[in-house]
Amino acid sequence: MNLFKTVYDFHKYVVQQKNDNGLEDVLSLNNGENVDNKSPQGNKSIIFVLPSIITFSGGTTSVLRIGSYLATKGKTVYFTSYENQTSEEMEQNAKTDLNDVQGNFITFADAQKRQFDICIATNYKSVYWTKLLKGYKMYFVQDYEPLFYPMNEEYLLAENSYRQGYHIVSLGGWNASQINKFVDANIRVDIIDFPYDHNEYYSIKRSYDNYPHKKKITIAVYIKNEGKRLPIVLQWLMGKMKEELLKSNIEVEVLYFGMVKQYPLKNGVNLGKLSKSELVKLYRKADFGMVASMTNISLVPYEMLACGLPLIEFKQGSYEYFLPKESAILTDFDYKKLASKIIDMKKNPNKVEEMIKSGYEAIKAVSWEKTCSQFNGIIDNLCANKK
Repeated sequence: MNLFKTVYDFHKYVVQQKNDNGLEDVLSLNNGENVDNKSPQGNKSIIFVLPSIITFSGGTTSVLRIGSYLATKGKTVYFTSYENQTSEEMEQNAKTDLNDVQGNFITFADAQKRQFDICIATNYKSVYWTKLLKGYKMYFVQDYEPLFYPMNEEYLLAENSYRQGYHIVSLGGWNASQINKFVDANIRVDIIDFPYDHNEYYSIKRSYDNYPHKKKITIAVYIKNEGKRLPIVLQWLMGKMKEELLKSNIEVEVLYFGMVKQYPLKNGVNLGKLSKSELVKLYRKADFGMVASMTNISLVPYEMLACGLPLIEFKQGSYEYFLPKESAILTDFDYKKLASKIIDMKKNPNKVEEMIKSGYEAIKAVSWEKTCSQFNGIIDNLCANKK
């Protein structure tokens, strides 16, 4: 394990060095001037600017989904990488994540030679790179990125990306609330729904009648080595909660997932990164699921609720911006209160049923079709007054 930790830390160092070089590029593009964002003359030619198109990235797949939908609505859609990824690699990786992806993949050098109706940035660094392209500037915000970093260069550059004069579209209302609260209350942010794909994790009905008789409960915990996922807090909280529940003769099995399997984790078993079928199997096996959605929510809480898995979330996070507070056990760092809530739910299966029902109803109201349609509507309205 010590050897793995050494290799892992070295990998982080290499990544940090690459990132530092990338920051110098961003700083050179940050000329202090906002874009002159005049309304576009058309909305048919659209380019999405990404870092790189990588496999198994939820954020990248979301961009590919929206771009592909726009293509079905008659737009000519392009995808490019400001990290100089080849068009062949971009397309290959895109089809791995979204088999029926539609659109054209071009190098950034090629993109700089063209005129587009709309250029859409997809993360904070891409905002600065998108300044080099010709066309109306939009910014698809999937998370409030300043919170990814301590108060350093990246925090300030990420925060400053919202002040560049771009037309911002937020995935869900939480990002918009953070931008208006911490950056500028006058920044206009259009909001589209956070989507859920009902075909990937179909609703699973399950019974909770055996909960009062269980001597051992299993908790599936989503964990990543990212501050916004509270990896240290989760491991500590699981350990203290296990000790507390043992006082009531309840044994707890903690199954972590989301990180590489070799990484050592405390107070539970690390299952590693799981496939969709493995996730469904885990959600069915577990009695409770836990996620730390401290910034914009992820798909994991939706998946758990769809599979009928009672959910534990942090009340300090973004959960209540997306799903009803009644649909989860909301907790803080007080392990005794959390243990008490679990005991109460375990004794009262009807409360679990009501919690899951609340989650089901919320999930039914969102879909990728609806979200993509909202994005397309925003683009169509840009030129509505020019016809």
